[in-house]
Amino acid sequence: MSHTIILHDSNKPSNIGNAFFTTGVKYMLKTVCKKSIVLSGPSKTSTGWPVRLNYNMKNDLDYISYSEPDWFVISGPMLDAKFPSKYEKTFEKIFNNGITKLVILSAGGIEYSEQEISICRRFLKKYPPYIMFTRDYETYENYADLAKHSHNGICNAFFVSDYFPGYPTPSLEPYIIASFDNSKEPEIDLNGIDNIDHFISPDAQFKQVHRLQMLLNETVPKKSGKFTVVRPNHNVMRLPVNFLLRKPNTFISQSYEGYLNIYKNCSLTLTDRVHGCVAALSYGNPARLYTNSKRAFLLNRAGVENVKNTIVKADLDRLGEEKDVMKKSLENIYKIEIKDYIT
Repeated sequence: MSHTIILHDSNKPSNIGNAFFTTGVKYMLKTVCKKSIVLSGPSKTSTGWPVRLNYNMKNDLDYISYSEPDWFVISGPMLDAKFPSKYEKTFEKIFNNGITKLVILSAGGIEYSEQEISICRRFLKKYPPYIMFTRDYETYENYADLAKHSHNGICNAFFVSDYFPGYPTPSLEPYIIASFDNSKEPEIDLNGIDNIDHFISPDAQFKQVHRLQMLLNETVPKKSGKFTVVRPNHNVMRLPVNFLLRKPNTFISQSYEGYLNIYKNCSLTLTDRVHGCVAALSYGNPARLYTNSKRAFLLNRAGVENVKNTIVKADLDRLGEEKDVMKKSLENIYKIEIKDYIT
């Protein structure tokens, strides 16, 4: 009898940053749970595509609900007000078999409001997790008591440097990243700067801009000083390609590896994408995040609290220790679980 783990995948092409943490979750599971079969299951339609006119959603086959693994794993910032409506039917079917256990890894919220927390706590009391690893202090404090095993961890996107070492691109370098999918790109002036450590990042309002306004008003450079400006866009499948490619040196792809390689080799990242910032920091590169999103709580947990105010680098030794502790915590739980299985 084999112990089977199915990771409910996120819809990566709608937000490529989802791949950074889901692949990190799978990497951790495969590294620790070596006697188990670890597989990715399909994502849900409702979590990937914008569903505004949902009269045809009745035709959607919730294929993942037909699985019967030992561990059903979900990950990421799923703890929002829509959590029950997205997962009620799936959980009702999966967890009625008396076999499957719910595992939530790299867990986080969206608004962190009292209403959101109340909705999610009520739902998780109905379907209590066997394991919950969180990615920020706030999520741990709000939900850890509902799981049999819990751990105050960091986001699994910080494993990108472990599972994707990358490759050099010397003919493109040196370059910086300016990735602003949801807000206006600030003016970046690197003229006369040879060492990026001497650059003071521009301030900008953390304010979302209407997409039409971005299309009409943005004129941005291909280079600033000696640095090429590269612009990875994370909204791969949500918008028309002509809109995505409105800026010079834009990179879009339905696979995540190219994005990670761009973040690995950059001299600096300025972005409004939380997981773009995480990727750059994980590779030891400087970054600054421009956002008011509370999803950025995960960066506080990783020891880069000031990343929204100035350019910072992560303490890679601390990140390494955090990742080792997470793996050890999961290993201790797994040893209890696996002793009942013959492989």
